[in-house]
Amino acid sequence: MAKAKKFSWGSALVGAAAAYAAALVMSSKPRDPTFHLISIDVTSFKLNFPVLDAEAILTVHVTNPNVAPIRYSDTVMSIRYAGALLGSAPVEAGSQPPRSCQLLRLPARLSGLQLAQRAKSFAADVGRREMLLDSTVDIAGTAKVLWWNHGFRVHVDSHVIVDPVYLDVIGQENKSKLELFISCVLKAEQETNMAKSRIVTVAALQFACTDDVLTNVETAESACLLVFIVDYKVVAFEYRNNRNTFGCRLVRAAHKKGANIILIQELFEGYYFCQAQKEDFFHRAKPRKEHPTILSMQKLAKELGVVIPVSFFEEANNAHYNSVVVIDADGTDLGLYRKSHIPDGPGYQEKFYFNPGDTGFKVRTIELNDQSDSYLYRTYNCGICWDQWFPEAARAMVLQGAEILFYPTAIGSEPQDDGLDSRDHWKRVMQGHAGANLVPLVASNRIGKEIIDTEHGKSEIAFYGNSFIAGPTGELIANADDKNEAILVAEFDLDKIKSKRHSWGIFRDRRPDLYKVLLTLDGSDISL
Repeated sequence: MAKAKKFSWGSALVGAAAAYAAALVMSSKPRDPTFHLISIDVTSFKLNFPVLDAEAILTVHVTNPNVAPIRYSDTVMSIRYAGALLGSAPVEAGSQPPRSCQLLRLPARLSGLQLAQRAKSFAADVGRREMLLDSTVDIAGTAKVLWWNHGFRVHVDSHVIVDPVYLDVIGQENKSKLELFISCVLKAEQETNMAKSRIVTVAALQFACTDDVLTNVETAESACLLVFIVDYKVVAFEYRNNRNTFGCRLVRAAHKKGANIILIQELFEGYYFCQAQKEDFFHRAKPRKEHPTILSMQKLAKELGVVIPVSFFEEANNAHYNSVVVIDADGTDLGLYRKSHIPDGPGYQEKFYFNPGDTGFKVRTIELNDQSDSYLYRTYNCGICWDQWFPEAARAMVLQGAEILFYPTAIGSEPQDDGLDSRDHWKRVMQGHAGANLVPLVASNRIGKEIIDTEHGKSEIAFYGNSFIAGPTGELIANADDKNEAILVAEFDLDKIKSKRHSWGIFRDRRPDLYKVLLTLDGSDISL
């Protein structure tokens, strides 16, 4: 008779741990870090007779998609043109947290001699406005898990298409090969089970409108001011003064900068016609269904995989609304919001055209995807312009789960008072909403002078732009000026902001039982 083996909890636990570790190794196959060249900014020229050498700053987007932090040593990024070494950029040693991205600004020197020796090819590329650059980089480092450092080497080949006139990055293809040297099969359970990161990048667009719908829909994709922000810090800034010359696309440009949600200004299809009370302007309203601008933006959103709130003048049988439809990243119409607060004053006579909105404030859940994972973000069916002056509206949306507030806007000078400039007041009010609710806030406004014939003569408004993005404490992260077209882009970690919002206690300590007076217009006792 065989001797019965004595059961050992220690042996069982060791065996279970070994099986679990093996499962982790099988399920946690490391993924390549990615390197994307975002922009090339020439900083100076040096004469090395008979050619000019250039010094430039390369902005590179680096992503670590793995559950372990990485450290890497010094290396060099090489840039080639037509097979010859055009220049190089040193990459200093550094580190990258797990499941994160960052922008590196690398100083580079480009050889004018190499371009001169390939003058024929370069001239042809200038004529086509497309120049193919090849960049390579070898990075060695370690990925630390528990007490062990796992060595790795990554070789990245990038084929980048650049506009040789303005050095815009048009497109690129990246190939990488990762070698990982495992020093221990054990993985940290807390890292393997790390919650999916909910990092979202938002963009606000700003431009001057013409009174032609097709031109404005086209311009809703053209940029002149680019601001890139990571961890609430501006890391790059560039002005462009002629959108037709540059031929940039605002929405596409924002997408290239990593934007997931792109906000376009209020009623961007034409002039802000509410300066006048003219029945002819009702012809600008169209039903939501089969609306040509909405259909166009649905195709664009699906193509780029971005969310776009679209402002439009809505006709619904005999009613008319100032409305926004939120288009999801797959092109789906997520729902309609109709402006709740309708202004009526000199230059802003909206009550003549718009019924008060009847949708209430709604929170929409949007789903954004990267190459490997599916992340959920919460947003809301945008407030519109005059809504932004009411703290009750902002609070109502955040109470329902909104994690970012968006306000498409059309605001500028006051026709009845040339000395009244509300831009700073306008910004401070919304910064207060962000800080009071501990959520980021995005506001998009138009620029330019618009003249409308009214029943009393001509009326003119100079729209003051100043589109901005505020952080969750109301701090200004990005702010456009009052003259230039702009794209503002900022990145937020929604989970970190959520933790800050919960720990601050403002929603824990609310007293709704004391706020019933808010249901009245005159502050009287609601029971009377």
